[in-house]
Amino acid sequence: MTDIFLLAFWTYLLGAIALGWRAGDSGDRKMILAICGAAFATGMANGLFALQTASMLVAVIDVMLLAAFGHYAMWSERHWPIWFVGIQAAICVLAGASLFVPFHIFRLDLIGGFWAVVALTLMAVGLLQDRFTGTKET
Repeated sequence: MTDIFLLAFWTYLLGAIALGWRAGDSGDRKMILAICGAAFATGMANGLFALQTASMLVAVIDVMLLAAFGHYAMWSERHWPIWFVGIQAAICVLAGASLFVPFHIFRLDLIGGFWAVVALTLMAVGLLQDRFTGTKET
């Protein structure tokens, strides 16, 4: 059953990235590449390492993605990076909390997967909204 969820997530990720790539400009495309790199690194960490090590690596990846988007949101006039930073901050809090909660009680890092779908949706909708309202990159 988890394979179906992974397939659905990766399909959704690729669709949102394709839509974002089409609607975005060069700065947006750099951030989309950062999302791709973070998703690939997260998948590799979960596939290659034990649960506790993978959770720590995923938390580091999430914080790095938050820092990249925080920097982009500060200088961009677009609205979607601010939304993405907010959702990514929630993902980082959950990933950090999962490092301190015993794994057999509750997997807080799994909730981050849900918020990743929300963040991708905000990215795609925000890029389309910014494109149709005429917000330009600075």
